[in-house]
Amino acid sequence: MHGTGEIVSSGESALRSSVKALKPRLVGKVALTRMHNFSGKDMGVEVKNALAVYLHIPFCRVRCPYCDFNTYAGMQSLIPAYVEALCRVIAREGAASGYRAARTVYFGGGTPSLLAPQHVAQIIDAVDAVLPLTAQREITLEANPVTADAARFAGFRAAGANRLSFGVQSFTDRFLKVLGRDHDANQAKRALRIARQAGFDNVSLDLMYAVPQQSLADWRHDVDAALDQAPEHVSLYCLTVEPATPYARWVGNGRLKLPTDDIAADMYDHARERLAAAGYEHYEISNWALPGKEGQHNQVYWRHEPYLGLGAGAHGYLNGTRTEEIRAPRDYVERALKGNSTALRSEKISHGTAMEDSIFLNLRLLRRGIVRSEFAERFGADPATLLSSQLAELSRAGLVSVDEKAICLTSNGCFLANEVCVRLMTGLESEISTADPVVSR
Repeated sequence: MHGTGEIVSSGESALRSSVKALKPRLVGKVALTRMHNFSGKDMGVEVKNALAVYLHIPFCRVRCPYCDFNTYAGMQSLIPAYVEALCRVIAREGAASGYRAARTVYFGGGTPSLLAPQHVAQIIDAVDAVLPLTAQREITLEANPVTADAARFAGFRAAGANRLSFGVQSFTDRFLKVLGRDHDANQAKRALRIARQAGFDNVSLDLMYAVPQQSLADWRHDVDAALDQAPEHVSLYCLTVEPATPYARWVGNGRLKLPTDDIAADMYDHARERLAAAGYEHYEISNWALPGKEGQHNQVYWRHEPYLGLGAGAHGYLNGTRTEEIRAPRDYVERALKGNSTALRSEKISHGTAMEDSIFLNLRLLRRGIVRSEFAERFGADPATLLSSQLAELSRAGLVSVDEKAICLTSNGCFLANEVCVRLMTGLESEISTADPVVSR
């Protein structure tokens, strides 16, 4: 079997990692240009353009050796000032966004569960003050099992968080040690019990496969252990070795040996079968959920819709412009508290880039895919016509399906999703270079 080619991680970083795996020139791309309109009234606020909000919390107890995200260990003393700074940025940027409400808030990291409950409440209140939260809000907090405490988790729930995403990674202690995690399997199970007792009825688990020395039997144990916890949502991530991390050095000098691509693919295939048998729907390449429990915030990314990204190192996209915040937490705090801009850079996204982004992001949603009518409304061209020769070839190979409504990856296409996207975008670039740009709508 082929390797999956899908290396992602949680929260906003999931999107950026999948992009990096796809094509070197797409590193860091988060282009979300289309407003999604809503109708109706919510808590007295007419919601016609409710926004998704990503908030980066860059603090960790320890930094995992495979991690290349914008995280920092040993800086927890900065948290109160950081929270105050972040709230000021939320007030300023939320008011400038042009939106009137928020539908999702995602605390990513880092380790957001290092925050005190009053800090989480302070941040949620800051969002609600400038972008009133809709009644059907989803407020997700990423959590490390080692931070689990009954009072803390009850405080998170009282503050307004209604979804927890646990970075469990494995239910096998020796693999947790290999990954440099600071919790063990029993702590992970205990954390899940505490979350339930605190009133969380929407819990997601992250698991990692293709870990050094991990066999298919080991992976089967981890999948079964995860299902024993009865989470509403499961995210499965193939371990990637990122440059300039300790893992890159250790794999390079032979200290660590990763499973082959074929074994990784077998792990992915086993998980698909086991989760399906347990009633989980495979709605995105790396994500499964019980019916109605799909992650709402990350679907904003995959549907190629706008979001506000704030916090040290956060990426966002609004009004056709991709943004990135400065990375160093101390610099971020200093600038924010002085009332200065915390933006590192911004980039207006071209029409062609927006089309590329729409293709590779929408394909990740397995049941939805690229909706032909939506793509045509936005870009003025039917993707099935625009990419007819590439799609015909991919369809003959059994990697995509095309009907009158959508273009979707097949079951086999999931294993070669990056290759499918590269083929489609190569065709798209050829079309763009030989024709006048289509006017974006």
